Amino acid sequence: MGTDVPDVPRGVRLFVAVYPSAAALDHVAAFAAGLDLGPRPAPRASLHVTIAFLGEAPPAPALAAIETAASATGPFDLRLVGGGSFTGRGSTVLWAGVAAPALDGLAATVRRELDRYGVGYDDRPFRAHLTLGRLPEPVEPQLAALSAYSGPVSTIDSLALVSSLPGPDVAYEDLASWPLR
Repeated sequence: MGTDVPDVPRGVRLFVAVYPSAAALDHVAAFAAGLDLGPRPAPRASLHVTIAFLGEAPPAPALAAIETAASATGPFDLRLVGGGSFTGRGSTVLWAGVAAPALDGLAATVRRELDRYGVGYDDRPFRAHLTLGRLPEPVEPQLAALSAYSGPVSTIDSLALVSSLPGPDVAYEDLASWPLR
């Protein structure tokens, strides 16, 4: 995918992400299907690992920053393993954990380049995870089942700029992607 990005309408949020392999996503989606995720499971097509949330950032400087970060990072292996939850804003987010030592370095590189190019982002500490769904309350059986989860290894070889339009049916779209070199 090239780096020619159309104008991003107001209200559309941007983030930088990596995608585990299709086999890994199929595996975690099948596992999650047995967890009773209630009314708001994450659709298989939306599963990703967010590296940096940009909000309504202008895409042009973001493109340059992400391209620079991608060229400074080589491919690496990632495994979805374990999981946990975040509670806030009226629901509990259930997530699969990520085992990939190189991912922290990639996140730091992306954030350094965003700073260098003057692109704002959510600067909360990076905590790698893959959201599986949102539940109305913390649910212990799901957390216990997730603690034993271990998916297949994926090779991460690209970085993507993704848009999302908030709402009841969040829609994600890859705007551009870059190979990790």
